[in-house]
Amino acid sequence: GFVNYIGLQRFGKAGVRSPDVGRAILQQDYVRCVETILLPERHEKLKIREAPWVETWMRTGNANAALRAGVPQRAWVERRLLETIAASYTQSGHDAATVPNWEEICRRAFLG
Repeated sequence: GFVNYIGLQRFGKAGVRSPDVGRAILQQDYVRCVETILLPERHEKLKIREAPWVETWMRTGNANAALRAGVPQRAWVERRLLETIAASYTQSGHDAATVPNWEEICRRAFLG
């Protein structure tokens, strides 16, 4: 046997495409991991008024703004990703020279 890191119990809620996340994990494509989890098609069954953070994230790309819009407790994976993305910018002081590139931010966010 083996530990199942990519099954439905991990990413099976609210329409997450587990096979897509699993494939991205195996390919070490953490940008695709993050985007698969945070992109709107994942939340297509939710009404935007029920998930204003999704609309805020997609409109602004600002993790802090999305968090302020109210990520529910049940969306703990999304919250953790957004918190790590936000921290990447906060720790750099928003200095473009010290902000990690998007691939590195996604790697840190996904791997914790």
